[in-house]
Amino acid sequence: VTGQAFVGTTKDSGKVVRGSSIQSTPPPLLRGQFLHLVFLATAITLLLVLSNPGPAYWQGIPVSVWFWSALSIPILHQVYVLLCWRLELRSQSVTSRWGLKRGFRIYTIGFFVLFSSRFLSLLLLAVADQASLPMSMGLRWALATPIFLVAGYAMFSVKHYFGFQRAAGIDHFDLAYRTKPMVRDGMFRWTKNAMYTFAIQATWLFGILAASRLAMIVACFQSVYVWVHYFG
Repeated sequence: VTGQAFVGTTKDSGKVVRGSSIQSTPPPLLRGQFLHLVFLATAITLLLVLSNPGPAYWQGIPVSVWFWSALSIPILHQVYVLLCWRLELRSQSVTSRWGLKRGFRIYTIGFFVLFSSRFLSLLLLAVADQASLPMSMGLRWALATPIFLVAGYAMFSVKHYFGFQRAAGIDHFDLAYRTKPMVRDGMFRWTKNAMYTFAIQATWLFGILAASRLAMIVACFQSVYVWVHYFG
């Protein structure tokens, strides 16, 4: 669970101490994943029926390929995080092989490559499917500006007050991080989980500014799917 969920009560914790996430019993590898599977089966079925990317091409590649690529990357990202965290909590699979510093660096390379790819794939999809919705530029900017300000401040708060290491889940690898106090500055003043609540909404910007129906569908999927990761 990213965000600030690990500072307090976390879904990946066994015994929880107030103000921290000290755990005594690591969670089973697939605990809570029934919700994950049900959500994906339902969402993908609905998207197969409703998305209708059409026969259009961009850069010689069907728009449908851009769409399903943008949809699959968040799934790969969250499954990658789930497996790395659970395996590390249960058997120190990463740190026992490479050590804490190197092991966490290897994990974060995969984490941030996939995280960045969520946005890059959305950008490419938005360009491939641009102007598929009848939206004036005035409406686009009216919708995008508040999202940009809120999501941008949330991302600033993550970087400035929270730190990217904690955002990537270093507490699952380094015991010292499990007793750190909750962050109450910046956007975290209003919610302990600013990343899931506000920062993820930045994914909507691509679809709105490009007036792309498919990019907005993927943004909606990402905004909901990240909470499946939290509650699972």
